[in-house]
Parts: sequence; C-alpha cells; structure tokens
Amino acid sequence: MRQPAAISGETIRPVFYGWRVVAVLWLLLFVNLGFTTYGSGILNTAMAESMLFDGRSLGLSFSAFLLFLGLPAPLVAWCIGRLGLRSVILIGTALVFTGALSMATIVKTPIGSALAFGVILGSGVAFGGTLVGQVAIGRWFVRRRALALSIMFSANGVGGLVAAPLLNHAVEEMGGWRSGWQILAASSLVVGVIAAIVMRESPAQLGQAPDGDPAGVALPAARVHITNHQFTAGQAIRTFSFWMIGVASITNCAALSLVLSHGVASLRSLGHSSYEAALGVSLLSASTLVGKMLLGAMGDRVEPRKLWMLASLLMVGGLSAMPYASSTVGLVAYAIMFGLGFGGAIVLQSAVLLNHFGVKAFAPLIALILLLQTLVGALVPVAAGHFETILGGYTLVFWATALLAAIAVPALGFAKPSRAPDSVGGASPALSEA
Repeated sequence: MRQPAAISGETIRPVFYGWRVVAVLWLLLFVNLGFTTYGSGILNTAMAESMLFDGRSLGLSFSAFLLFLGLPAPLVAWCIGRLGLRSVILIGTALVFTGALSMATIVKTPIGSALAFGVILGSGVAFGGTLVGQVAIGRWFVRRRALALSIMFSANGVGGLVAAPLLNHAVEEMGGWRSGWQILAASSLVVGVIAAIVMRESPAQLGQAPDGDPAGVALPAARVHITNHQFTAGQAIRTFSFWMIGVASITNCAALSLVLSHGVASLRSLGHSSYEAALGVSLLSASTLVGKMLLGAMGDRVEPRKLWMLASLLMVGGLSAMPYASSTVGLVAYAIMFGLGFGGAIVLQSAVLLNHFGVKAFAPLIALILLLQTLVGALVPVAAGHFETILGGYTLVFWATALLAAIAVPALGFAKPSRAPDSVGGASPALSEA
C-alpha cells in the first residue's frame, strides 16, 4: 500500500498560484477591455444614429475614452506601488460600473457621452485593465512571460468576439443601445469583485517563485534576451532603445484608435449593414485572438522585438485594405491582417519592455508609454471624423494612418537591448546592443 507523500518522504510541490492570477486577469480584461473597446463601437454607432450625432460627435466620445485610458497611467502605476494590485482593481471596477450605468440611464448628448464613456469609463479601464495585469504577469512569470501575457491578452479578443454579436443583438432585439450598456455594467461589477478577491501581489506572498520553479534548481537558459539587470525607470528612460519602443507603441496606438473609433462607421459607409459590420468586428476580434496566442506565445522562443516588427507590417496591410472592404475579400483581408498584427503587437510590446529593462521599472515605463500613446491616440478619432466629413469618406484617412503605422518597423529595428548601467558612478546605459 502506497504511503502518503508526507510519510514516505516525497516532497509535494504546491500548485503554482500564478496561473490563477492569469485566470482572473483574463476575466477582468474579457469584460473591461473586450466589451468596452470592441463593443463600444457597436453601441456608440447605434447611439449616434439614434440621436443624430455626426462623425465629430462620435469621434469626441472615443477621443475622450482614449485620453482617459492612458492619461491616468502614471497615477495607476503610483497606486499599484502604494495601494497594491487588489485595491487598484476595485477602483477600476467602481469606475467602469459607474460609467457604463450612466451610459445606460442618463446620457442624452455628445458631451454626456464624452463624460460617461470617455472620462469615467475610460479611467475605469485604466485602473482595471492592462497596466495592472501586465505588472502582475511581470511579477509572477519570467521564462514563461510571453506565454502568460498572450493568454491574458487573449481575453480582449475573446471579449470582442462575444461582445460584437451580443451587443448588436441588444441593440436590435433588447431595447436599443442602452441595454448593451446595462449588460456591461453588471458584468464589470461581478468580474471585478472576483478578480480582487483572488489577486495576490507576488509569488513571495505565498512562498513561491516566478514560473513556479523550485528554489535551488538549475534552470535552462532563456531562448530570448532577458536582462539580468533590474533597470530603474530613470536608467531605462535614458536609453535610445526605450524611445524607439515608445515610437513603435505610439504608431500602433494611432492605428488601433482609428479602427476602434471609426472602423464600424467606415464599414457602414461602404454599404455594409449593421449586422455585417458586427460580423466584421467579430472577425477582427477572432484574428486578434489568434495573433495574441500565435505571435505572443512565440515570444518565449523567438526574439519578441522581431516578431513585433512583423506584427506592425500586418497592421499596415490591414489599414491599407480597409478602403476595399466593400467586397467580401476586402473585408476579410482588412479584418484578418489588422487583427493578427494588433493581437501580436499588444503582447510583444509588454514582453519587449519587461525583457529589456526588468520588472522593477516596468510599471512607470509602461505608464509613460500609455501616456504618450494617449496624447497621440486621442487626436486620431477627432481628426478622422473631421477629415471624413470634409472628404466625404474614409479612404485617405485609412491610407494616411497606414503610412504612420509603418514607422514602427524601422523604430523597432533600432530598439536593440541596452547594456546594463555601470554599477560604479551610476553612469547612463550605453546605447549599443548588449
């Protein structure tokens, strides 16, 4: 008869809690990102049609959303350090719930939409979205970091895949666009509370190590560059590599901002029904999911910076195909190429930052990048709506954005790993490849 492990001398290895952290972060992003980023295009377009808002008004709401998606990032990073991950998640949940409930009940004007959807809900996603998730993954994983990030970020794609048809059904069959916001409000409250209960700050809190690796056991070397030095935020900001990563992130954000704010409206202007436009969003979401899982998971084996260059090229191809999306082939090409590219880029950006500069500096670095993305990305919906009104269509708008997005490729080519700072005298990192 086999004896219990404790009696026979065998060591019982505890289940690694990091995968539970990934699971609750997945649920959090499924609602807070998947439904708001992809679903809001359905709901806000229906709102604009119902209340006779023009393209500028539609762009104003989404510009406000993007502005407050990134503007609070430095504050979120500070709160993570001072209050902890759990408290930040609860703050985000309260804001998302309040914003969605306001959209469902009291919003009647473009300004009201900009305040409820843009300011309140956008701030909620900032607190209860990717920043808190990326910091948590950075603490819990090292060798499997890209895999964990790809799983977490897949929630956005799955959420969009579910949100587009569900919220379109709410618009068509359940009483209009306000019903969709009611669904989002209830979902965010439930998921946010669950995530806050399960979340733990770091493996050390439970006596575990990153990746669940046992202490004192030699581990295989990583296949990609992972710095052995924990840069400070100040040291990282003084490297050329960081600013090239920032340029790539900003141009990616500009492309995403256009697609999320005006993608549905562009498809409608090309002759697609609301149902067909929703299917296009679902295909985009599904492609985003594949991009995250495929390109993201490869980031533990292939240098993520080079994969990010490929992802950026796919985004450029998708933007260039949009003007031809009146045909089925054009619609499919736009959705698949842009979705694959964006899905990979969002995971690989985090992996590159963490691998280049370490966990210690990650929160302030990604907060700074989000802030810069915000300043650029928030202008895109308003500018796109303005030029669409003047030009009478979106063709030149999407082509111009494709040219902007292409800048990411050479920028990442220059974003090689920086040498660790000189330990004596606190010298700035060299700008050469490690």
